[in-house]
Amino acid sequence: MLARNNDLITSGGTSAEDQMKINAVRHDSEELYEKNLYKEAARRVVFANCFEGCGLNHKDVKHFDRNFYYGMPVAQACLSDCFNTRMALHFGPTTATKEGLILDFEALKREYGRYEKWNPRLRSMKEFGQFSSQEQVEQVTQALISKTKEARGKFDFQ
Repeated sequence: MLARNNDLITSGGTSAEDQMKINAVRHDSEELYEKNLYKEAARRVVFANCFEGCGLNHKDVKHFDRNFYYGMPVAQACLSDCFNTRMALHFGPTTATKEGLILDFEALKREYGRYEKWNPRLRSMKEFGQFSSQEQVEQVTQALISKTKEARGKFDFQ
């Protein structure tokens, strides 16, 4: 595994001393890696089982998007309850909380709300979607047309 000039392990340290350092740390990192693999596998299996158990399918919920966070509170509650209960039973409530294996849709919804505020495309859609009458739409359209006409004359060099 640890051969001479093996750049995948180290970036140039191929001495016996460097090899010993790697072997000394490898056992700890290997255990941590396997622990993370186990947690991720449990998370995926439990999520898939709860997703199916709550009557959800991938056609209805492709992503955790606006439709899911604002339009499906029953599905959120079912998925959260099922997932959190199974994780707490499998890992224990303190370990599940400490290792971040608890699904909190309220926190995810807040994070998604921050994304919506940040996303410039959605921000402009909200801004222009809040017009209450056709007159406001026409006023904004006319203002944009006049700005475009004013800008055209400045850069015509022909």
